[in-house]
Amino acid sequence: LKMISQLDCVRYAALCTDRIESFGVDVEQVPNDETAMRRMEQIRDYTVSRPLSSRMHDFTEPHSFWLFLKKDGRDVGGVCAKYMDLGSESFGSYISRALTRQFFPKGNGRVSSIDTSRITGLGGRVVYLGDLFLEHEQRGSAEQVRSIMHLLFLSSLLKWPDLDWIYSFLRNKDVGKAHFYGFTENIPTPLSWSGNKDGRSNEEYLATRLWHPMGAEHA
Repeated sequence: LKMISQLDCVRYAALCTDRIESFGVDVEQVPNDETAMRRMEQIRDYTVSRPLSSRMHDFTEPHSFWLFLKKDGRDVGGVCAKYMDLGSESFGSYISRALTRQFFPKGNGRVSSIDTSRITGLGGRVVYLGDLFLEHEQRGSAEQVRSIMHLLFLSSLLKWPDLDWIYSFLRNKDVGKAHFYGFTENIPTPLSWSGNKDGRSNEEYLATRLWHPMGAEHA
């Protein structure tokens, strides 16, 4: 059992911010709204994913935010967090239902339910992390990316201190970075797609980390 207080979160977040800024990049936290969408779309070679698009979802300020990464005042990257309270619905049921609706709104495909039995208790109040992107010129340091992800973890815990789980989907080539980013569990090939996957893959990994309300995190 590892305890983490709100004050510790603030301290660690400040250290992560300092580390990111040491690479000449500033960080800004903003709500996931239309303004954020337009800013992200101005970044070269980037497209906002369907699960985090504010045009596909009626996000409100308390439920989703972006961390923008800026170089010399210009946006060069970002990463997003989204909070959901699943109530009594299972995680597998929610993921299957949500991704099927997002990717196949005309009913021309489906995402099959996933088996999460190897991760006991996955569900409840969950935070999805996604759309990590940096312009090519900004990708030189693995330590910078690690600090960005750790800051996103901490910012999520500060914003939603009652969260139970943090999760993300990682491409096969990135799964070795899961623990480096801060996740503790991986499930290979968690999704089964039929139809046009729009850049998604059956070879992704589900990466998770269990949290409890502030002051009682299990690692």
